[in-house]
Amino acid sequence: MRDHAAQVLNNIGLAFTDLGELDQAEASYVEAAQAFGDEHDQPNEMNVALNQVQLCIATGRFEEAQERVETLVARTGEIAPSWRGEVFRHVGVIARERGDYVKAAEYLGRAGECAEEGEDLLLKADVAEQLAELYWTQKRHRDMLLHLNQSHALYSRLKAQHRVAQVERRNAALEARFLEMAHHWGDSIESKDHYTQGHCERVAFFACVLADSTGMDSRSLFWFRLGALLHDIGKIIVPTEVLNKTSNLSEEEWAIMKRHPEAGLELVADIDFPGDVRAIIRNHHERWDGRGYPDGLAGEEIPFAARILCVADVYDALTTARSYRDSLSHERAVEVMRASPGQFDPQLLEAFLSWAESSEVPARSTPQRVANFSMGLTV
Repeated sequence: MRDHAAQVLNNIGLAFTDLGELDQAEASYVEAAQAFGDEHDQPNEMNVALNQVQLCIATGRFEEAQERVETLVARTGEIAPSWRGEVFRHVGVIARERGDYVKAAEYLGRAGECAEEGEDLLLKADVAEQLAELYWTQKRHRDMLLHLNQSHALYSRLKAQHRVAQVERRNAALEARFLEMAHHWGDSIESKDHYTQGHCERVAFFACVLADSTGMDSRSLFWFRLGALLHDIGKIIVPTEVLNKTSNLSEEEWAIMKRHPEAGLELVADIDFPGDVRAIIRNHHERWDGRGYPDGLAGEEIPFAARILCVADVYDALTTARSYRDSLSHERAVEVMRASPGQFDPQLLEAFLSWAESSEVPARSTPQRVANFSMGLTV
């Protein structure tokens, strides 16, 4: 039963890889490769060889990985599309890690074509994830988000299959990458506006507390937080001198500023975000009385997530210093917000202000203290 033993050894190698016992994994693959070679089992021999390349990549041995994969490339004309795609994917990953982005894009693209030809959803998801990693390295943020979202959707479709555990790990990693991207983009916005450092993080925290109090489930809350972190992404189009102007904006400057929700949506137009991310970006400046922008929505016409974000956004704006005024105390911010009944969903406003008072947010008057406070709490 030499062939069965070899398959078990290969699976043991995969298990050791998942456990991080890479030396043990390598020893298992070597044994498996020898056994499959003795049995002249070329498909499984190819499988082990691919796993060995993957292990070399995981341990940073890119020269060895390149040597191993070149042997496999020579055989791509005689193997099925899915196998061919796996080989090309490894070539692309190695090229990316070695800084050859042109070659990486070429081979990952070829791997994607093989995935389509072989109707291999898992390979397609893997390739999309690796392309996202390539675009992340190149700081091509929109392309990165597009492929990350495609990979996320494909992994979600695979949940009913035998790769559930791996898919869930990948999903968790992808969600972490979405958040990393949101933080990075938020930092880009705030680097232009010296008076709003930490604004996106604080607003996301305040908004998530309020959203959680309404009974929002954890999966929806994840995407809600992402939308909160990205809510001001459209301010990338606003000139720095306008963002930091100390006097009143001119009519022309105000028109530019008011365009940031639509501009934000244009920036993520190709991304099929789950949940309410798009609504948050577009509609967080709508007002309960219908006098907001860009769509002039009123009352419950305004997406619920955007109504939540509006409360958190205004509270943080009032309690932090801006180019045109000093920060307000919690008590004064509460007075201002309650004196503007047409701006907020009244139930959400009172729920938030009640929480802020009971959680001693007023005692953390500076943005940094509020940030430290928020990091110590979970929702």
